[in-house]
Amino acid sequence: QTGSHHLLICDWAIPGVDAVELCHLVREQTERPYVYLILLSARSASEDRILALSAGADDFLSKPLDPDELYARIAAADRILAMHAELRKQRDDVLALQGEVEARAEELRVASEFATGANKRFSALFMALPVPCFTCDGAGRLQDWNHAFGKLYGYGPEDLVDQTVVDVLCVGSERLEVSGLLDAIMRGEKREN
Repeated sequence: QTGSHHLLICDWAIPGVDAVELCHLVREQTERPYVYLILLSARSASEDRILALSAGADDFLSKPLDPDELYARIAAADRILAMHAELRKQRDDVLALQGEVEARAEELRVASEFATGANKRFSALFMALPVPCFTCDGAGRLQDWNHAFGKLYGYGPEDLVDQTVVDVLCVGSERLEVSGLLDAIMRGEKREN
């Protein structure tokens, strides 16, 4: 019950120990690394093998033992234990990553709530500004405008949908000049006065 034993070779006929019960006890230790259990017995009936394997034994060897067979079974147990250890490590890595993902998701949720609140506050301020204001996308299409903008130019909210800044603000020959200026601004170019 103490220590980190990964391979247990147990004789069925240990005085004072029920080998089948021992198999059950080993399998109940789920919080510990896997223990590979080989049960040795002079019993060779298939019912005994089935009983041992059903109780949790991984392997069953009949006595008298062939040393080469025992060595081969221990080598197989070592391969299986190595796979168990790797799976346990991968599971632990996944659980650690899951914890990190959950922490980042919580950070994103908090940031999203903050951004949503900030956006609502900005929108309220933007709409309440007494001076005409608007925003546009990279193609110069109006995205948002405040009440003062619509009032100054005589547009209702539905009148400005899909309109460009040039369409709304410019007439005649100034359309080309303003269009070029907006294109330069969107490209991040500096313009001389």
